[in-house]
Amino acid sequence: VTTSFKDDQVRIHAWYDSAVLDEAGDGGSRLLERAIAAGYSAVVLYPGSAERHLAGLPADVTRVVHVATGEELDDVLGRGLVPQGDERRSWAVSSHDAKLLLRAAAEGVATCLRMSAHDQDSLKAAIELGRAHRYLAMRFPDPTNIPLELVIASLQSTHTIVVKEITDPKDAEDAVVSLG
Repeated sequence: VTTSFKDDQVRIHAWYDSAVLDEAGDGGSRLLERAIAAGYSAVVLYPGSAERHLAGLPADVTRVVHVATGEELDDVLGRGLVPQGDERRSWAVSSHDAKLLLRAAAEGVATCLRMSAHDQDSLKAAIELGRAHRYLAMRFPDPTNIPLELVIASLQSTHTIVVKEITDPKDAEDAVVSLG
């Protein structure tokens, strides 16, 4: 979750991770509908279940497909999951692997580097690597906003939009703190 003026269309970037939808069984589509109605601006999808969730997404919701391996990226691009032309603007490919994202960027797809900042070295690496991507999705071990603010300040002059990953669905306080 982050606030941003780097995107004229979206002031607050709140992304919904569809991994929980696959665990929810039949109730997953209702959860996704509720997330979209609540104002989520993007949905993180996974290659094995992306098509199942795409039909319910409005055109103004960004689709972020997460890939872990080169084979997944090849599959996503090869089967046309990420469309060509103007529709591609509402898509991004995310990964923990910056080299995979270089390949996605070479295909003309926006990229999102997902990183964890658990110490000073990983925080510095995230800032440096994040400069090359449209989005930087960060996880932090503590709910404090100090490291998040450092990342945002360091990337303020770039095109990178910083998104804070909150991995504990019960941690609503972290989301409130992040939104300021």
